[in-house]
Amino acid sequence: MIRLGGWCAPRLCSAAVPAGRRGAAGGPGLAGGRALRVLVDMDGVLADFEGGFLRKFRARFPDQPFIALEDRRGFWVSEQYGRLRPGLSVSVPAPPRAGPPSRPEPQTPPLRG
Repeated sequence: MIRLGGWCAPRLCSAAVPAGRRGAAGGPGLAGGRALRVLVDMDGVLADFEGGFLRKFRARFPDQPFIALEDRRGFWVSEQYGRLRPGLSVSVPAPPRAGPPSRPEPQTPPLRG
């Protein structure tokens, strides 16, 4: 997790983005003055897992309490939701497995001897 605090850290900014374009959408930095949480997976893909989870959770459980993105802390969603109300973490669905299904290991021929 990288907290930019609304400003683009020089070593993280791409040289391909002109300096005048950084933060042009409403204030300094990329987030318009708000703290920004960026999650990059192993392939270098930006992902908004927190926002996606919250949208799906609120759509599926509209009458259940939820934790706003600004108030989320920690890595495990189920821990914080479990503290919000006992038993609520049971309702938190497991995230779908990302990526293609794993391939079986190639079979090596038996040693002859």
